[in-house]
Amino acid sequence: MPPGGADYLGPISATPMKMVTEMLAFAGPLSSSDVVYDLGCNDGRVLVEAARAHGCAGVGVEIDARAVAKARQMAKDAGVDALVKIVRGNAVKAAIRDATVVFVYLLPAGNRKIARKLMRELAPGAIVMTYVFKLPEAWWGPWLVASEAAASTRARAAGGVDASAYNKLFKYVVPETKPAWCREGEEEGEEGEEEARRGWAGRIRTRIKILVARLVPIRPRSRGERRFLRTFFSRAAAAGVVAAAAVAAIRPARR
Repeated sequence: MPPGGADYLGPISATPMKMVTEMLAFAGPLSSSDVVYDLGCNDGRVLVEAARAHGCAGVGVEIDARAVAKARQMAKDAGVDALVKIVRGNAVKAAIRDATVVFVYLLPAGNRKIARKLMRELAPGAIVMTYVFKLPEAWWGPWLVASEAAASTRARAAGGVDASAYNKLFKYVVPETKPAWCREGEEEGEEGEEEARRGWAGRIRTRIKILVARLVPIRPRSRGERRFLRTFFSRAAAAGVVAAAAVAAIRPARR
């Protein structure tokens, strides 16, 4: 699916295994009665681990053919292919009504595109887990029941860059009474228009956050080096947002 399309949810990115384990524990307690969905499942690692460690059935939806083949092979190699089903398809259009837990690792724009579907189609009491980015606060904020931050995306000795500002898990629970905004065909409203105006700035800020999170393996040797890295990334993020705002301001004039 081409980037920027109506159903495009974002680039492929694998969830670090340490965070997969933590996410499943945070979502739980899980059991063999649970059905875990991963929308944009990449190599299927979340579903494979859920099946292996908790006996959960799992369904992964992934549009990339290579990722689908890899996910199916991983499930087979782990001996859980009878529990894990990988579907090549569009996550925006996937049937998810039987899910008890849904895992989503998308950029904010992708989370927004799928937010109504999750609320509309999931049963009351179903759990939605997101990694790094929240679902739209104005919509899903009241149903955020817990969040958790981790200093690193991998097991390691003390030290290194603290990524807890970005390396986060968010847990939502679908309510008994569905809000009006989740109805199919509901208009975006002013919030959606404002987000569209901030699109360029938001995308650049998001990419900077991801870059910082992926630099976790860097291990400064001194307090001075740690201070330098914090200052550098803080200023880089600020500069990126300013540049994005400038681009967004002149962009309408070029249409």
